[in-house]
Amino acid sequence: MRRNGALLLFGDISAFVGALLVALLLRHGAWPSQGVFLEHLITFSGLIALWCVVFFSAGLYDTHINLIRGSVSDLILKAQVANLALAVLFFFLVPVGITPKTVLALYLIASTAFIVCWRLFVFPRMSPGTAVRAVIIGSGEEAKELARVLSGNRQFGCVCAEVVDIRTYGSAAALETKLLALISAQHTDSVIADMSDEYAKRLAPLYYNLAFLRAGMRFVRLHELYEQLFRRVPLSLIGKTWFLENIRTDTPQYGYTL
Repeated sequence: MRRNGALLLFGDISAFVGALLVALLLRHGAWPSQGVFLEHLITFSGLIALWCVVFFSAGLYDTHINLIRGSVSDLILKAQVANLALAVLFFFLVPVGITPKTVLALYLIASTAFIVCWRLFVFPRMSPGTAVRAVIIGSGEEAKELARVLSGNRQFGCVCAEVVDIRTYGSAAALETKLLALISAQHTDSVIADMSDEYAKRLAPLYYNLAFLRAGMRFVRLHELYEQLFRRVPLSLIGKTWFLENIRTDTPQYGYTL
């Protein structure tokens, strides 16, 4: 996991430097000279360091974040908004020998595009051997469908070790024994748990105990991940409670937040 974090940092810095080169190319309409590029690189190096700190603070060097791809793009966009504010303050407060207004705008666009491509498409293919190994705890077709998609798409950075049907175990103790054996044998570092029904909610203390079993253990709600990957609400969640939680009454015509 530490190696993946270092790889992410190296890729981010490379993307920022490459974006600067592209921004200068677009700004001047020609390949920048070595002197011009180095002048801008020296000026932007402090900014790049600040941006990496922002990424770290946003959790973008947590290698588990690739488990939910929508979270990556959302976090990157939010981090880039913060980075834009930092860039404006940086060039306003720090005396530099260049006027980077146009370059900065082009750089922000190019760096965002480069970072998204690097994080979502390049990095998952460069680290297939260190993918997150997860156990799915749930029942029904949604758990099985999620397992098939994760196992068949390594670019998500997650491999499903096994699907454990919670309703085939008569007690939480029996399920805990199964999970402990599975986590130890499969070197599992993530649990994707169904927390939608009453039986699953009663297993919350078990999940809490498992969190201290292994350093770095991560828990993800099954239906949250399902919605992120398939861009739709799981059918098992749609009922009277779901409609009550998502209904909007602040408009002349009632509607639902989808």
